[in-house]
Amino acid sequence: LVVDALRWDMVALRGAKDDPRPFHNAMPRLQRAVLEGAGDATCIPLTVRADPPTVTSQRLKGLTTGGLPTFVDVGKNLGSPALGEDNIVSQLRDAGLRLVHMGDDTWVQLFPAAFHEANPMDSFNTRDLHTVDNGIRERIWPAMDGAWHFLVAHTLGVDHVGHTLSPLHPSMRTKLLETDALAGGVLDRLPAGALLLVMGDHGMTDAGNHGGASRDETDAALVACA
Repeated sequence: LVVDALRWDMVALRGAKDDPRPFHNAMPRLQRAVLEGAGDATCIPLTVRADPPTVTSQRLKGLTTGGLPTFVDVGKNLGSPALGEDNIVSQLRDAGLRLVHMGDDTWVQLFPAAFHEANPMDSFNTRDLHTVDNGIRERIWPAMDGAWHFLVAHTLGVDHVGHTLSPLHPSMRTKLLETDALAGGVLDRLPAGALLLVMGDHGMTDAGNHGGASRDETDAALVACA
C-alpha cells in the first residue's frame, strides 16, 4: 500500500508535549498495530530516506531497481517511459507470479507488461483529492479475495491534499484517517504468510511541496506487517 507523500511524522506516535499539527496521530489503527500487533501479524515502523529528486516516478524506479535516480530524470515524472533496467516487478512476473495493480498510473507507465490485472488512475490532477482513493477502496477488497501474489495499491489523496491545501490544513487529518481505515482493512484481510508494506514514496514540506532534498521531503514512513 503506497501512500503518496506519506511523511514519516504522519505515522509516528506523537506525545502531548509535541507541537500539535493536524496530521499528528491521525493514523491510530496503524499506530495501534505497531504497539500491540494485529492478529497474528507483527508490525514494525521504519523511516525510509529517499534520495532526491523526491518525485514519484524516480522514487518508484529507486524502490524497484535499487538504483539512484538523478535530477536529469525529473522531467520524465510527467510521462514516465517503460523501465528497461532490471527490477523486482519484472522479476516477479518472470517467476510466474500473478501481479495486480490499482491506483497511480505511473506503475503501468513504468511496467506496461508486468501486471496481469491493472487499474491505472490519473495521477496529475492534484485538485482531485478523492477519486483515486475511492477507486482503490472499491477495487481492493474483491482483488484481495481473488488470485494474486503481489498486489500494489497506490493512493494519491495525501499527496493531493498537501499540494492543494498543505499538510497543515484540517483536511489532511481527514484524509489520513481515511487512509488509516484502508490500511486497517487490509490488515484485517491479510492472508497468512503475506507481507504488508504501508509506505510513502517520499515526504512533503509544510507547504505541501516535494522534489528537493530537505528531510521533510526525503523521509517517508514505512510500516511492515507480517
